[in-house]
Amino acid sequence: MMEYPKFQVSHMDGGDQVVARAETADELLYNITAAMETLKQFRQKYNMVQNTIPEYNCPTCEGEMHFKSGTSKSGRAWWGYFCNNRECKGVRWAKADKTLK
Repeated sequence: MMEYPKFQVSHMDGGDQVVARAETADELLYNITAAMETLKQFRQKYNMVQNTIPEYNCPTCEGEMHFKSGTSKSGRAWWGYFCNNRECKGVRWAKADKTLK
């Protein structure tokens, strides 16, 4: 069974989620500060500006899609629009500037 650290915080910033975990409160504060700085650098590197996210409808069910981004286990950044309908699971992959591929 996986053991979780004593402290954890999750913060939504625009469409991005920042998560930090630690064994002490001081370590947690350091980790969340470092994670927010990493997010800031990531946005600057890819010229990502919040509040400029285009809106798209799902091609399968015509439902609303939400922009999400992250990093794969292999370290590659990804971006995409995901259908809000849990039964549909539609996805449209995007480029770093949040336009569709």
